[in-house]
Amino acid sequence: LEIQNGATVSNTNGLIAAGAASSGTVTVDNATWNNSNLLIVGGAGNGTMHIVNGAAVTSAAGFIGDEDVGGNTGSGLVTVDNASWTANGQLVVGSAGSGSLVVQNNASVGAMSVTVGEAVGVLSLQNGDVLLAGTGDLVNNGVVESLLGDNSVDGNLVSGTSGRLLFEIAGTSGVDIGEITLTGDATLDGTLEVVPLGDFTPALGDSFDLLF
Repeated sequence: LEIQNGATVSNTNGLIAAGAASSGTVTVDNATWNNSNLLIVGGAGNGTMHIVNGAAVTSAAGFIGDEDVGGNTGSGLVTVDNASWTANGQLVVGSAGSGSLVVQNNASVGAMSVTVGEAVGVLSLQNGDVLLAGTGDLVNNGVVESLLGDNSVDGNLVSGTSGRLLFEIAGTSGVDIGEITLTGDATLDGTLEVVPLGDFTPALGDSFDLLF
């Protein structure tokens, strides 16, 4: 399914690859897709959604990599590129299956709360923003990757014992660090991984500001 060229599609539930062993792809390109209830990518199959080029997707809640009533799990990949996805309730990446969410190129994802890795989940930020309503939390029980760029979390960051925070570095300051600007509190457990890129090798005594 392709929604493009300024079009608007409105429906109750958006289900991408809901059936076991199914597959499906939705691309929203410079258009709007409104889901008044659930948006599930990879319900019990392999689902993909691309939100690009100024597009806007809304839903009451969102799940990437979920399961069906028979217990069949799915996998989902969502890429938000210079666009937005807003869930009025919760957004779960890796709900019961495997989920990946990429937010890049001045894109944003908004929700009351975002949970990464109830099962297997990865959130990748590269010039991307996570906007949490009220005192919402970004809860990391999977992997949150802060790639090179200006990344932000408007809310609290809670990384659990199974959570992994990954930061890219290509230098000691500014644009050479995949930093996260955080407006709320950080509660950190789990694993911190710092990944040097290219030919950059940190020297003894170098310091890196990863969270602000």
